[in-house]
Amino acid sequence: MDKGTDRVRVWDPIVRIFHWTLVLAFFTAYIAEDHFPDVHAFAGYTVFSLVLFRILWGIWGPQHARFSDFIYHPRVVLKYLTDLIRFQARRYMGHGPAGGTMVIALLVSLLLTTISGLALYGSQEYSGPLVSLTAGIGEEGADLIEEVHEFLAGFTLLLVGIHVMGVLFSSLAHRENLIKAMLTGYKVKEKGLQVRSAKVTVIVFALLITSLGGTVEAKPAEDLLTKYREQGAANMNAKEGEALWGKRFKDPESGEERACTTCHTNDLQATGRHAKTGKPIAPMASSVNAKRLSDPKFIEKWFSRNCKWTLGRECTPGEKASFLLFIQSQ
Repeated sequence: MDKGTDRVRVWDPIVRIFHWTLVLAFFTAYIAEDHFPDVHAFAGYTVFSLVLFRILWGIWGPQHARFSDFIYHPRVVLKYLTDLIRFQARRYMGHGPAGGTMVIALLVSLLLTTISGLALYGSQEYSGPLVSLTAGIGEEGADLIEEVHEFLAGFTLLLVGIHVMGVLFSSLAHRENLIKAMLTGYKVKEKGLQVRSAKVTVIVFALLITSLGGTVEAKPAEDLLTKYREQGAANMNAKEGEALWGKRFKDPESGEERACTTCHTNDLQATGRHAKTGKPIAPMASSVNAKRLSDPKFIEKWFSRNCKWTLGRECTPGEKASFLLFIQSQ
């Protein structure tokens, strides 16, 4: 405790640095997912490393950082939540029963999210520590891992939202600024006049959560064409897409020539075969594979992955539009 004050240091610098670095890394990974895959991967590795470190710190760290300080029996957690709603909950210097449970839930969810991300990285980019396990699972297997990864990422985001709202509610119920405490490391031993600052923080964060809370529904492929046109795509047509589909590009590292037909064949209605793994690839033509162009997010990821492998670079908006028109025509 600080001499002459009622402040007690609860959160050590390691916990605070971990907390805010994790916030930054998670949201960087979440936001960069579709547009900056390298940034997404780096942020994902950062989250994975932070979670592993926090597990170790939860065993050997100081008092309030240890799991033994904030893991409670479910009955205790339920009673705390009931009392909290009535504004009668006991105040804890460290994590309370609800907060401690959320910490465990977030760590588990983040760990599963990053592990599934590493599996996806291995199956799609043929890189990372799990590449030997997932490189040969084929397109359907990679798609399944991708769905699991995205579900876990969305579930983690939901937990984050619940966590933030719980912090805001607890700040009001206990008349203390819990967000400020995680920034400074200090809490007030006897509840002082922090209500006003807590309320201001509650309002700001509530507005932020509200603004981020909406979800955007997937749009059809036609909307992607509009997007590419707005990005400067000109003279986009199916003929140009067909020409690009069969054009061969030389890989600067290996010297081998690649084309879209290397894996997907000239017939988009036929089943393709992965050049590296030999696994079958579902037909590209939407006339026989309705799922192929049903999810804009999947289409963008397909472009990002395959343009880099075939062309050795990102496709331009015009190339994407022409490819899309050609695939639609089949």
